[in-house]
Amino acid sequence: MAIRIMNPLARPAERLQILAPVVFAVEGMDQAHFFEPFLTRLGVTGDVDIWNLGGKGEIRRQLGALAKEAGFVGKVRSLGVVRDADRDPKGAFSSIQRALEEAELPVPAKPLQSEGESPCVRVMILPGQGRPGIMEDLCLASVKDDKAMRCVEAYFDCLKDEGVPEPENLSKAMVRVFLASREKLWKRLGEAAHAKVWPWNSEVFSELKAFALDVCG
Repeated sequence: MAIRIMNPLARPAERLQILAPVVFAVEGMDQAHFFEPFLTRLGVTGDVDIWNLGGKGEIRRQLGALAKEAGFVGKVRSLGVVRDADRDPKGAFSSIQRALEEAELPVPAKPLQSEGESPCVRVMILPGQGRPGIMEDLCLASVKDDKAMRCVEAYFDCLKDEGVPEPENLSKAMVRVFLASREKLWKRLGEAAHAKVWPWNSEVFSELKAFALDVCG
């Protein structure tokens, strides 16, 4: 099995070529670095390419570019697209549908549903189950019983009591504070995934596991 992270936004630009029959197109590099150990932990066999779409503002353009990459047509049998829900899960999914349509790719009618052949396309909106939020919320839920989480919550309660403005993205801020509680300091969610900080056996990952296995199947 070979799992490769592909970053078409790298500078200087890389010469990229799809080599795997299974492709995950994910919102950003943190998600890419999360999925690499996640798929390994699931025991996925076969080759997988994980593509960084470069953020929400780039998804439509990058999905179109991905569909035109050398090796995509006739090579890719399964494509999984992943993005955060933020405050609007339905809107996030609709944006992916529009991007897939513009790229002339199969368009699923709802998240997790498969559509088309070569590639068969599936979409996952994180944290899943139609909820608002982001990947960080999923990871935080997986460690909700960790003793450090009481300290993390107390820290942000203290800031609020002192009149300190809440971070623009509270979930990302909470992940950073939680990671600072580990024996070794991990700066990013993806790095922590490689270090097995997130408990892969947690039930909160069940929907994501099923999605990933369906894409890889």
